[in-house]
Formats: sequence, C-alpha cells, structure tokens
Amino acid sequence: ELNDIATITRHVTKRGDKVYLDYLQNRHGQTIVAPFSVRPLPGATVSMPLVWDEVNDSLDPKAFWRAHRSYLVNINRIKEVVPWFKSSYQLRMDDKKQAEVPVSRAQTKRLRELFRL
Repeated sequence: ELNDIATITRHVTKRGDKVYLDYLQNRHGQTIVAPFSVRPLPGATVSMPLVWDEVNDSLDPKAFWRAHRSYLVNINRIKEVVPWFKSSYQLRMDDKKQAEVPVSRAQTKRLRELFRL
C-alpha cells in the first residue's frame, strides 16, 4: 500500500502533500487520464502524450482520413455528407452528438473520390 505518499481524497486542501489517485477514472471505459498514468488495459499500460504525426502513422489510411487540418475522422463513422456553401461539404458523424465536421477545400477532391460524388 502507498498510504504514506498517495490518497484518494479528492479535495486539494485535505490531501496535503500526497499524490491524488483517482481510481474511478483509471478503469476500463473511462477516458479521462493524466499523461503517463498506468492504464488497466493489456498492451496499453501507460498513457502517453503523442503528437498527431505519431497517431497518423499508426492508423489505417483506409479507415481514417484528415477531412480538415483540425479533424481526423473514422470513415466508417460518417453518417452523411452534407453539401455546404461554395462547393464545400460537411460530414455528419454517426455518434451521440451527431457531430458536424467541415471538409477543407483541399480535401474536397478526396471526399468525392471516397464517396463517388
């Protein structure tokens, strides 16, 4: 046990100089985790900050596409392609929020190829 250096007390003023261990966020299905935290999953033992280039290199280019410089989308989760203004498009994603993702002008050609528009 690590009682001398760690605590599960959430309130900052009550935990003193101990490290806060948020055991509720460090379990399967949770997405909030601090960098370099131990994760309870096989093959993903430590949470690591990554740059986008590292992420892009490990993704299947047939399944993921950068529709815009700020958006990397899972092609299989695109619910609808919505014509937008000035020959541009938006993607409506198949998720809880029905997220809308803009397609940059530079990626419009690739969108047309992907969906035979």
